[in-house]
Amino acid sequence: MRTVLVFNPSAGEGEQPVQALTHELAAGGLTVAAFPSKEIVQALGEPADLVIVAGGDGTVTETALAMSGSSVPLAILPCGTANNLARALGGWSDAAALAAGWRDAASRPLSIADMRCGTEHRSFIEAVGFGAFAKAVRIADRTGLKGVEAGRAAFAAALREAAPLDLRLILDGTEHRTSTLLLEIMAVPQFGPRLTLAADLRAGEGQVAVVSLAPARRAEMEVWLERPDAAPAPVECRLASHVQVDWDGGALRVDDAHMTIGAPCRLEVSLQEKTLRLMTPRETEMRCDR
Repeated sequence: MRTVLVFNPSAGEGEQPVQALTHELAAGGLTVAAFPSKEIVQALGEPADLVIVAGGDGTVTETALAMSGSSVPLAILPCGTANNLARALGGWSDAAALAAGWRDAASRPLSIADMRCGTEHRSFIEAVGFGAFAKAVRIADRTGLKGVEAGRAAFAAALREAAPLDLRLILDGTEHRTSTLLLEIMAVPQFGPRLTLAADLRAGEGQVAVVSLAPARRAEMEVWLERPDAAPAPVECRLASHVQVDWDGGALRVDDAHMTIGAPCRLEVSLQEKTLRLMTPRETEMRCDR
């Protein structure tokens, strides 16, 4: 099988041994052409029956967005820090597992979402949001903070100072009013520093999760951030296919990037009609179907 491998040599801790990756994949019957992530456009111009991305969430997102509309399947080898997308969508444990299991692999859809706000139009895979976490992302980028624990600490610090936002939401045509410390519109259940805020969301099935945090639950959220795997997040989560939010503007994050919207606007999120096809381990399909 003709395979393009997109790898991030600096993902996670230390350099990724691309020679070892290609050797293990070739041993499983894959003919591999490897490209560093800075050459994604060139990589995806190669004829291929499969694209493998070895990297963190940023590299997976960049590759998936560049493949929008493609019929070629994508497989994920998680090599980053949080690896939210691999955890939510079904990544392979390592190259040897992919080499041994690709012939009997499962297939599942991956949705790409579109965000429009004023003149801004961006596509995303993980989440778009504003409020406490968007400010935390900006702080982390400015100070060079990296790692799951550092990301959670930055989120907790931003949460302590966050002012409530009074928002009008229109979800699939139905209006909702909410006062919240954050708003995250999520296409996968996890976001940021490996935090599951939308446990009921099934990625790739035509809906996003609209997550808000009531000001009265600020302290509860701070406690939850210390042990986020011990209990569900104290947030409100609504599922919808089309989202509209009337917002005054400010710091906005789209996946790991951030921007500033300087004027009030209506933020809209919808899912693209076409989905990408993910090649995942068979046990991932069984687990997600339960």
